[in-house]
Amino acid sequence: MLFQYLMGAYFHHQPAAPRKVKYQTNPISAAISHRTQSLAPKKTNPIQTRYNNHLRYFFSRRVPHPRRVLLIESGSRGVIERLLPLLPGAFGNVEIDLVTCYVDQPAGFTGRVFNVNEYGGPAGRDRLLADLAARDHQLTGLLCTAEPIMTKWKWWLAWKLPVKVFIINENADFFWCDWSHFNVVWNFALERAGLTGAAAVPALARLLFLPVTVSFLLAYAGTVHLKRKIRLL
Repeated sequence: MLFQYLMGAYFHHQPAAPRKVKYQTNPISAAISHRTQSLAPKKTNPIQTRYNNHLRYFFSRRVPHPRRVLLIESGSRGVIERLLPLLPGAFGNVEIDLVTCYVDQPAGFTGRVFNVNEYGGPAGRDRLLADLAARDHQLTGLLCTAEPIMTKWKWWLAWKLPVKVFIINENADFFWCDWSHFNVVWNFALERAGLTGAAAVPALARLLFLPVTVSFLLAYAGTVHLKRKIRLL
């Protein structure tokens, strides 16, 4: 029975013939193009639904037709305020919800706000996840602006919610976080880690010397404690 199930799952997920997609430098145009391809309703079997939910659409180029979009404000307020006027052109007339840590809400925002300060502790996190799951979002935008704001919250929600994720930079541009944009995601991660351009050399040097530094600190701490033990004898 297990063999038949696995073979059935395999034949349900034979990859489609590759399509030639013209590279688009404008992320908003790319979003409109993806949305146009996904307007027609598609029939999905239960196995495919479980597959997409489990992998968070990372290995799928398909963008689900959005009814609600969730934005996670893990960056400066000005980025969200520049992004909001662009979303109707990319996704149409959709409801937009916001997860934030700020007391007030962005200018011109009329959607529902979820403030993480009201969801403290493990029980609060579970309650926030339940509230967001009840809203049934199809897309989630993460602000990645190189600022230490809600870092754990945004990645935890991106992992827990069965949604298609798009990354928003400090210029209010965004790109899809999936396998077809792996090069973009990889280059973006390298830039955020300081491993590109002139900053790459000192960053790699620190990385190479990290084991030596840790070993030295451990040896120093061990020597100090050993001397203290000897004096107490």
